[in-house]
Amino acid sequence: MTSFSFNFCDSKTTGLHFAGGEIDNSGKSVVAKLLAEWIPDCALFDAGKDGSLRQLFQSKCSAVKPPDRGDLDWLGGGLELLRRGQSVVVDLPGGRSGEIARWAASNSIGSAAAESGWGVFLWWVCDGSVESKSALQQSLELAGGELVHILARNLHFENYWSSDRSKWEWCGEDWFLERVESGNLKSIDLPKLTAGHMNWVSRSGVTFLDALSVKDAAGNFEFYAKTRSAVYRFARDSFDRLSGCSA
Repeated sequence: MTSFSFNFCDSKTTGLHFAGGEIDNSGKSVVAKLLAEWIPDCALFDAGKDGSLRQLFQSKCSAVKPPDRGDLDWLGGGLELLRRGQSVVVDLPGGRSGEIARWAASNSIGSAAAESGWGVFLWWVCDGSVESKSALQQSLELAGGELVHILARNLHFENYWSSDRSKWEWCGEDWFLERVESGNLKSIDLPKLTAGHMNWVSRSGVTFLDALSVKDAAGNFEFYAKTRSAVYRFARDSFDRLSGCSA
């Protein structure tokens, strides 16, 4: 990957990053995958429905599956890693973001993070649905002062060539703009990658960065040049947007 350039996370910045949202199949694991590649030497807690990230990142991140719903004692392990100076990425399954918001509010996690110099972020991955919008509003009401919510608008679910953004009109509503102004809410557009390229990388069981250089037994690139180029642009643009929203 020597010919590729990426804007990785500043390794001096320690953060706890939740990839969540209340709707299944909205792209949470894709964002968790990007975060795990973007943050050097992070720990990964994989609570995703299929646990695929544990296998994918076993050589890079310490991946731990959290216990059953309602038991958040495992977060103590994540906080201990933060105290040691290691960033943590948590891939949440659908329906668990509300628990994280309640945990953050009841433990005043925002104050603790500010005192210790950490960043605590809830990356709210969203396909633009009304259900996800309502859940985001509820999460902000509960823990807007404790967690920095980052809306990751997943454009992967839109027609690849479409520029219609009508489904995101609620991002211009007063409640949204007020939260942005207060610093409790930020937003990014997750770059598009065609379904064909995304599925190809997923079926191959490699990370986005590995897809740029992985070779078969004969020494040939596993992915065609056009696919590698598309994945590179996706990873590069995603890392740039993650970097611009996590400060």
